Amino acid sequence: MVNKFLILIAAVLMFSCGENQEKDTLERQPKGKFVYGGNIKTAGNEKYFDLFPVEIVSMSAARVSQQIHEGLVKFNPNDLTIINAVAESWEKSADDLVYTFSIKKNVFFHDDPCFENGKGRQVNAHDFIYSFELLCGNNRNNSNYEYLFKEQVVGAKSFHSGHAKSIEGIVALDDFTLSITLVSPNPTFIYSLASPACVVIPKEAYEKYETNLMVGVGAFAFSNEDPVTGTVYLKYHPRYHLFDEENNRLPYADSLTFKYYESKLDEYDAFASKKLSFIDGLPSSKVAEILQENINNFETKPPIYELKIEPEAMTQYYEFNVTKPPFDNVLVRQAFNYAINRPKIIDNALNGQGIEARYGLVPKIRAFSDYPFEEIQGYNYNPEKAQELLALAGYPHGENFPTVSLEINSGGNVNNKVAAEIERQLKTVLNVNVSRSTVSFLQKIEDSKYARADIFRSAWIADFPSPENFLMICHGVNVPSSASLPSYPNTMRYVNATFDSLYEAGIASSDASEKMRLLAQAEKTMMEEAPMMMLWYGEDYKIIHSNVQNYHHNALNFIDFSRIYLKQLTEEEYKEIKGLE
Repeated sequence: MVNKFLILIAAVLMFSCGENQEKDTLERQPKGKFVYGGNIKTAGNEKYFDLFPVEIVSMSAARVSQQIHEGLVKFNPNDLTIINAVAESWEKSADDLVYTFSIKKNVFFHDDPCFENGKGRQVNAHDFIYSFELLCGNNRNNSNYEYLFKEQVVGAKSFHSGHAKSIEGIVALDDFTLSITLVSPNPTFIYSLASPACVVIPKEAYEKYETNLMVGVGAFAFSNEDPVTGTVYLKYHPRYHLFDEENNRLPYADSLTFKYYESKLDEYDAFASKKLSFIDGLPSSKVAEILQENINNFETKPPIYELKIEPEAMTQYYEFNVTKPPFDNVLVRQAFNYAINRPKIIDNALNGQGIEARYGLVPKIRAFSDYPFEEIQGYNYNPEKAQELLALAGYPHGENFPTVSLEINSGGNVNNKVAAEIERQLKTVLNVNVSRSTVSFLQKIEDSKYARADIFRSAWIADFPSPENFLMICHGVNVPSSASLPSYPNTMRYVNATFDSLYEAGIASSDASEKMRLLAQAEKTMMEEAPMMMLWYGEDYKIIHSNVQNYHHNALNFIDFSRIYLKQLTEEEYKEIKGLE
């Protein structure tokens, strides 16, 4: 981002000094144990280049956007259940086809010059229709439409193609009641609506700022940015609509700062000097070093630092272009999978941080406890089997096997270290050569959509806590008929009728056990055909300063900053919160 928000920034500064803002600040007198005020400082491993909700593709950008914007519903950070956001309540029809939402009447957009008199107006049902039309529009970068609305909402495809002027299945029954009709039953559709892309966007803001808009209804409003350092500053929204159990208006913090750091070492140095409230994504080796050097900081009561470890709803993998040689041959794809020593990758390239992808695409996390992982057969390291399969494919000892192109995205040294290790293993086991290229994150996404390389480095981070959110990237319905058209999220262009049938039956099932069984069968089918090479599942290490309270850790890495408050606890307060004697 560049300095495209001068008018917005000026307005923000103007209103921050006005009578209304001063009044709101004076009224921030909390009841109960909570504390108002302070700045929560956090970091990301990418610059925040894609903050427009419709186009968000990175976790760092999603974390920022989720504080500025909200949709009808969102996740409870404690257990990842669905809770109401802008919706007052919702219900669905008996056939799971029609969702009806009652919209709160106390929700207001952030103050901004795009509105009359600069005051954020009340949100209504028509705003959601406008927002979903932006999501389903035929724009270059709205890839989220492909898996959120394209095959799910009645009329979404017709609107996207330009054959309809509105989305038939999304209707305002009145100013504060919204109806969404699905093509087929999907009991978990409500989770899709908690996605960072499914938020409410004011027409006035989009017409003024287009994709550079920062105007939402969330707990924090855009304040300023520093494009040089990749830093975004947010301030609390004085008319935010949610309250805590003591009837305190949220959020507690006065402001948020999101800063980009070039390396995790720089990030940790900032944390140690209290320039960051918490740090996540640390390598396990670094965590071990920190624990050893600062053991007293973790053991005092209350501790100075707290460590939280959580498996992530994230899978790292390499995907094959299955539409052309050599990876149109399933034997080649299976051979590559057997040739990879995943524990060695974790040890040598990741410093031990990560969980071997021993099942399939779906990671084994607490949120998926009912999923029959034991039925999914992953690929163990078996060089003899790999060589046998490559010979059966017509390439004994790698003879006449073409040099394959691998594309990875920049973003730290890890991607290159992993690629180098995989290249060594493939050369050693199969005698094949890999030509690697490194491009920007956005370029990699663009190239993968058009299958411009043989293999792509990729990862999937769940948008909602269900195995179907991972498996949908293999759904053949999202693959276009022409190779010249972009394919997303199924960038492998994998199509299998058996997988599609099982997957579709699984997402339509209202029986939880049957859903898991069908989805597992679908994944088993996909794994046998190996359109991708699973590498490892994510594992997140977070270290938090002890004055950060009400922070909840979960597999989706969703953080609700509105409920975090800054307070240095006494020993007695700490023991009470932790249930200690």
